[in-house]
Amino acid sequence: MARLQNVITRETIHLFAQFSIGRSAKIRGLVIDDPKVSRLHCVFSWSDEAWKLMDLSSNGTYLNGKKVPRNTTIELKKGMKLSFSEDDLHGWEVVSVAPPKSMLIPVNKHADVIYLSSIVTLPSEFEPQVTLYKAQSGQWCRESEQDTILLQDGDCIEVAGQSWQFVEVSREIEPTFKVQPQPRIVADNITLFFHVSQNEEHVNLIVEYNGVQIDLQERTHHYLLLTLARQSLLDRKSGFKTDEQGWICKDLLADTLKLSEVLLNMQIYRFRKQLNSLVSTLAGFPQLIERRQGEVRLAQVNISVSGGLSRMQA
Repeated sequence: MARLQNVITRETIHLFAQFSIGRSAKIRGLVIDDPKVSRLHCVFSWSDEAWKLMDLSSNGTYLNGKKVPRNTTIELKKGMKLSFSEDDLHGWEVVSVAPPKSMLIPVNKHADVIYLSSIVTLPSEFEPQVTLYKAQSGQWCRESEQDTILLQDGDCIEVAGQSWQFVEVSREIEPTFKVQPQPRIVADNITLFFHVSQNEEHVNLIVEYNGVQIDLQERTHHYLLLTLARQSLLDRKSGFKTDEQGWICKDLLADTLKLSEVLLNMQIYRFRKQLNSLVSTLAGFPQLIERRQGEVRLAQVNISVSGGLSRMQA
């Protein structure tokens, strides 16, 4: 993600794929309250694998002390110095020209920008009240106790008294990259193999997709997955409709596992993070834990459980 840093104040701004600087409060970017700055002074954009600057101002944009010709596009380079009027002594330095990323920009300027590349929990990993992840469509989702929604560029996310603006860049830069199309991953092609010790103190988990096995080894949170898997198997055996199979009330699940709500959410997050790190090359791999208001379940995948206090197979 490209960044500009104020030479004097050290304030840092993060550029998204279309970023403007100007005096108007209506622009999407950095507002500078200075009469020498035009309402729409200049525009930064990501194009052809590089960041470009176009001056649209009356008084000029200066690059390394030289005026940029109006309506001319200049490629940004790290270390360049920018100013937005001839007598602007402060200026901004280009400290990064990395490609744009989807991100969360804090409404409180003193908080950090959060870059989105995998699963993110808010307000923190240790208090996961809201989870952000990519759906199979490639669009970012916001999941909470109440609902799961697809995020739109510019949406505001409020959690625990903190607010962020969601900035999505994937659709803007998609034509820039040539991505080999991949088949959609369906749950029918996924099998979870649970290997459980006789006392159920140890649960090893293997995820198989199209004959390729991913060993998640033994983790504490795998017992949570085992509990959800057993509920799903029980509902299938009882003849429940597919849409209603496997759902467990979160309060009941927390009570069964002797976990607080916070610890339950942390275990869900840790499993998702663990799996995501191992299947990152498989675009569109589905979330294996699903939520609806007050309930969770395992996705409708194939399940095999061996060992433990009872044996189930589906």
